[in-house]
Amino acid sequence: MKLLLDAHTFLWWITDNPYALHVSKLPRHHRDPFDRLLIAQAQLEGLPVLSSDHQLANYQVEVIW
Repeated sequence: MKLLLDAHTFLWWITDNPYALHVSKLPRHHRDPFDRLLIAQAQLEGLPVLSSDHQLANYQVEVIW
């Protein structure tokens, strides 16, 4: 199963314009730019996010933790 990991170690693949564009359209529930990028990647790739950050649940993304 592919998933994105939210911790001090990230499983990132190279970001490009679609992710940055999607971040700009996200509501500002979360102020951390790296978490917002993680959310955008998860939404566009259809992947869950592994995180203990409860603020991520404010977005339309599956959060596992």
